[in-house]
Amino acid sequence: MITYADIEEIYSLEKSRKNIGILQKIDEKFYSDFAGIYNSSGEHKEYIRKLGEGIYTERMQKILIHALRANMGNIKEPANMTKEEEEIYYKILDIIKTYENKFLFEKEKINNTDNKPDDEKISEVKIKFLDSCPGIVGDDLRRFGPFNDEDVVLITGPLAKILVNNGFAEFV
Repeated sequence: MITYADIEEIYSLEKSRKNIGILQKIDEKFYSDFAGIYNSSGEHKEYIRKLGEGIYTERMQKILIHALRANMGNIKEPANMTKEEEEIYYKILDIIKTYENKFLFEKEKINNTDNKPDDEKISEVKIKFLDSCPGIVGDDLRRFGPFNDEDVVLITGPLAKILVNNGFAEFV
């Protein structure tokens, strides 16, 4: 169980200039213990809240920096994370990798679709909408629509099949 003094010390160590980028060792149950102290702190509640927010902010900044560096391949996971922080770290790392691929390589992927052999291209078929439709996103992530009833359009085969099977359109 942590004490007020422990919280002040952790806050001081996390904020210390000599510890830039280094997560201080804290008890695995720090966050649940902190919540217990905060909820029972009475007259010192505001002070304890500010210390807790400071600790959390400092630790999250360090975790974010580690995740960015890890994505560049030049650092391993930070030491001294709690289980909750470790979960956040890996989610952040996953998000960074996902968006890096999307931002940097999505254009290449789109540009390369025209270079595919004919048997790899997605076939398009004509369908006629039976009712109006506000718009849909295709399996190739292109936006189609909106459509009015009786509109005849050229759309990807798999998407056309879904629309026809669900009674929204018919093949022409």
